[in-house]
Amino acid sequence: MNGKIALVTGAGGGIGRAVSLALQSAGYSVVLAGRRREQLEGTRSMASPQGGDMLPVPADVSDPASVKDLFAATGKTFGRLDVLFNNAGRGAPAIPMEDLTFEQWSAVVGVNLTGAFLCAQEAIRMMKEQRPQGGRIINNGSISAHVPRPNSAPYTATKHAITGLTRSISLDGRAFNIACGQIDIGNAATEMTERMSNGVAQAEGVRSGRAPHGRAARRRRGAVHGQPAARRQCGVHDGDGDQDAVHRARVKKYPPQRHGDTEKSKVKGKIGAHGDGGGRGGLRGACKISAESAESAPSRGTLWARPKKVAVSTRE
Repeated sequence: MNGKIALVTGAGGGIGRAVSLALQSAGYSVVLAGRRREQLEGTRSMASPQGGDMLPVPADVSDPASVKDLFAATGKTFGRLDVLFNNAGRGAPAIPMEDLTFEQWSAVVGVNLTGAFLCAQEAIRMMKEQRPQGGRIINNGSISAHVPRPNSAPYTATKHAITGLTRSISLDGRAFNIACGQIDIGNAATEMTERMSNGVAQAEGVRSGRAPHGRAARRRRGAVHGQPAARRQCGVHDGDGDQDAVHRARVKKYPPQRHGDTEKSKVKGKIGAHGDGGGRGGLRGACKISAESAESAPSRGTLWARPKKVAVSTRE
């Protein structure tokens, strides 16, 4: 046990369950948040005997009162919070935007965006007041924070908004030792993505579920915000169906660099998570889901520029 406390939303299955178990096995005590207690208990039943404690707390992240109760239970049981993983999310039916109901739109916004805001808000309050001060907030974005699938307006809009929220938290939390980063995973094999095994509609009008391979896979690996080379360094697999048309256009506009081209254009400067407030892209936060990245993801890093743009490199 390392004495660290983490809270994971959407911990009853999928990515949330996997992250919770990884943190717990590394010695974290983990608060499991989700709508269904039986799912949370299922996660706890998989815990490592040598790991930290697990506390299931049923909660609806779209409800302000429920979120307050969640964090109150965390504070009462453990006394502090070191890591928040904003993971809870949902989608809407893949139908034309004009056919979506207001209720369908609001449900996605309520969980994906408002839920992340409410949980971050309560986490920041705790992290500011506790001693030692500070902590880390990790927001789960998506490849949809970069490019949409057809008929995905609610989900895509909220995931783009998560990027803005991440940047704002990172900027506002600096003075209080609160770091914030974002991971943008492509297709993970979870209950939520089971339907994709039969293929999903793509931007160029085809339906495909094939896995990327070769050069296309290398181009499409990782989607953490920053320049393409920096995203590839993260090693987060994209696998977002057949979007070769999009990537061909992007690669044509921004041809691949060679190390010799960028070596001459390195300059020193500070960068923050998803930028420093001055328009420069940044790479900070958890690139891989692990206890190490949750606690010690670098606050500074190396950013390679696209051709004809200045690249940023910082050192501790």
